[in-house]
Amino acid sequence: MIWTNCIFALLILLATIVLTEADSINFGPKEKDPSLPMYHAMAVDSLNQYEEQNELSNHHVVLKVIKVTKQVVAGTLTTIDFYAGKTVCRSVLYELVHENCPLDTLSPMLLCQSQLWSRPWLNKREITIKCNNAST
Repeated sequence: MIWTNCIFALLILLATIVLTEADSINFGPKEKDPSLPMYHAMAVDSLNQYEEQNELSNHHVVLKVIKVTKQVVAGTLTTIDFYAGKTVCRSVLYELVHENCPLDTLSPMLLCQSQLWSRPWLNKREITIKCNNAST
């Protein structure tokens, strides 16, 4: 009887420890350093898709990545918030735009949010992006 009570108490203690540790683990998105070049490159890929989807005639550039989060969800979901600007250069699909193309100062800056869902074992990456005029 004493051994049974000891084992029962030990199991309750163990369950309490496991549940306490599980509560302290953050399963949600984790913030990453937005200044890393890889996130700027991911924002550029997203912005190129935005231009293509919306049939924009002018090239746009990523001005600044402001926030990045990453989460494991049957792959990796990376969410990138960034500012983008319209340039005076024409955008032609599959052609490089001159890197010193000036911004169109009359157009509003865009605030964009991109989600890149990567599943390498399927050799698959999906990008969704939304942009709105940035409030000043």
